[in-house]
Amino acid sequence: MGEALSATAHAHFFAGQYAEACLWAERTRLESPNVLGGLRVLAASYTLAGRSDRARAAVGQLLQIDPARRISNMWNVWGPYRHPEHIARYLEALRQAGLPEN
Repeated sequence: MGEALSATAHAHFFAGQYAEACLWAERTRLESPNVLGGLRVLAASYTLAGRSDRARAAVGQLLQIDPARRISNMWNVWGPYRHPEHIARYLEALRQAGLPEN
C-alpha cells in the first residue's frame, strides 16, 4: 500500500500540486514509515509548498533510516521519472530541504 501512496504523491509533485503531494506523502509516512520514496517526496513537496521546517524534519527521518542517502547517489533510486526538468526540480527541492550533496 505504501508504494502506491508514494507513487500518488510523486505524481502530484511532478504535476506541480505540492500541497496535494504533501497530503499523499504524509499518508505514506503514517501508513508505511519505511517507504523511503515517500519520505523523499514528502521533503521535496514540503520544500516547494513553503514548509521548510517540515521538509527538514522529513530529511531527518529519511537520514535516520538511510544515513548514506545523498543528492549524489539519488541516481540509484529513480522510479519512472525520466524528464530532466522533473529530476532537477526534485533534486533542488531535496537540496533545499537539507539532504547532503555528498
